[in-house]
Amino acid sequence: MSIVCFIRKQPVTVYFVNKINETHKVDLVVIEKPSSSQFLIGLIKFKGLFGAARTLLDRFLLKTWKSNLYDQLFSNSWKNLNKDIPIMVVKSVNSPTVCQKIRETHPDLLLVHGTSIVKPEIINNVNLGLNLHWGLSPYYRGAACTEWALLNWDIYNIGVTIHKLASEIDGGDIVAQARIDAQPDDTIHSINMKLTYFGTELVTKIINRIECGHQINFAKQDLSLGYLNIKKQFGKYLVKQTEFIDKNGVIKTILKNPSRTKKLPIITLKD
Repeated sequence: MSIVCFIRKQPVTVYFVNKINETHKVDLVVIEKPSSSQFLIGLIKFKGLFGAARTLLDRFLLKTWKSNLYDQLFSNSWKNLNKDIPIMVVKSVNSPTVCQKIRETHPDLLLVHGTSIVKPEIINNVNLGLNLHWGLSPYYRGAACTEWALLNWDIYNIGVTIHKLASEIDGGDIVAQARIDAQPDDTIHSINMKLTYFGTELVTKIINRIECGHQINFAKQDLSLGYLNIKKQFGKYLVKQTEFIDKNGVIKTILKNPSRTKKLPIITLKD
């Protein structure tokens, strides 16, 4: 089976690729790396000038804390991509260069985690495309789903979804989902790291089943059951609210007094 991964290079996505490659050879990693100016413009639009400055400062101040978290969850698999995996670095995963490469190789499986929305030109030239989404679709689709769930005090419906790539954002047929149990000392970042950890386990199990010739079941989403969250909806005021949740231990309070205790139905991977 030929496997290609699309990522933006971060510790969490490096772990994602390396962990899959431990048991299933990854033939190519396409790293989406927007220019520095694109990154800064996007960050300022999302968080405002002062919010962007705080984010960059936090990256420096929290470096040790994050490294300890990564070590705890990911062991050493987050530090560097396996040198044996071929790499292609591009500004966009939808660039003509990538499209041509995918047309030529026509991989059996495309795995996506954390990039721009993949366009049909790519999707139509792979046998199967799967996305690891931080959120329980269809209830939470799009951007900042962990943040939205916490803003809604809906902490028992935070999770990860593995779904087929489709034209609808995070709206493709679902293969498997997992819900995490947030802890009082969690932060938004630690929750999202756990989502990748459990999501990677799901992806590995799915690949195992494909290689063993077992049938993979897909569940169509009812998009009327949830919301599509887009970045421009997540204004500066909401960013400040999520920062307050993180820095003041509000997750502990949300666990005690959630807006709902009902765990919405999800698609689990049957043994």
